[in-house]
Amino acid sequence: VRGLLPMVQVPPRGLWGRSGAPALTTLENWLGAEVSSTPDPDAMVLRYLAAFGPASVKDAQAWSGLTRLAEVFERLRPGLITFVNAKGTEVFDLPDAPRPTSRTPPVRILAPFDNILLSHADRSRIMDEQYRTRVFTVNGIIKPAIL
Repeated sequence: VRGLLPMVQVPPRGLWGRSGAPALTTLENWLGAEVSSTPDPDAMVLRYLAAFGPASVKDAQAWSGLTRLAEVFERLRPGLITFVNAKGTEVFDLPDAPRPTSRTPPVRILAPFDNILLSHADRSRIMDEQYRTRVFTVNGIIKPAIL
């Protein structure tokens, strides 16, 4: 069932001093509404940009595991704002998204496997390579960090 239905892990996962199997329910039961089974890549890209923009097509593909998102970005282009990053890559964002100035330091505490570290193909805008190799271990562990 877990491989065929959208599932949600519900609280409590475990209780202090005890362990146990996670409690699961269907997404529809958790939301209290029917969920469409029709994929909506446009909505997914817009939600991705709301969380992680500005971002490139490759960033969204790395995060989602999907390919051929360039056509989705092209379809959405009239409603998006674009920039060119320091490497010459076009990045997209929502027009009304908050964006810090170039002089604003990105101070942030990052948990292990933090989404900001997993949500971009090019992580150099998040941290320098010398630090990335200290946070991302060779065996796939992503350590906590402070930007």
